[in-house]
Amino acid sequence: ARILGDMCLNHVIPAAVKYQNILIENVRGMKEIFGEEYKSLCRSEIDTLRKISLYINNVSPDVNALVEARKKANKVDDISLRAKMYSHDVKDMMEKVRVNADNLEMLIDDEVWPLPKYRELLFF
Repeated sequence: ARILGDMCLNHVIPAAVKYQNILIENVRGMKEIFGEEYKSLCRSEIDTLRKISLYINNVSPDVNALVEARKKANKVDDISLRAKMYSHDVKDMMEKVRVNADNLEMLIDDEVWPLPKYRELLFF
């Protein structure tokens, strides 16, 4: 859980922002060259920018909630109850974080993504 949070905050979000900025520069350049026609020419890039923004905006608060769930579980002295909290509350938050991080992985260019992608782990 701790590693997932660290990876999201220190690798996933920065990579997503970097790719977002690349797309923004692309759209800005297209607008400069083509004027208002850029809206139709850059539909895909703008849609991708929206999706990236949505996922970034979800990852950060979800990571914070994951940290809080972990802290809460760690305060419990009863190891059996702590294990149940990890297997339910913490695991549920991990899955929530993963959904957005996995969606970002699918959108971010391979050259920008700092971690091995799932398909690379499976097929290389």
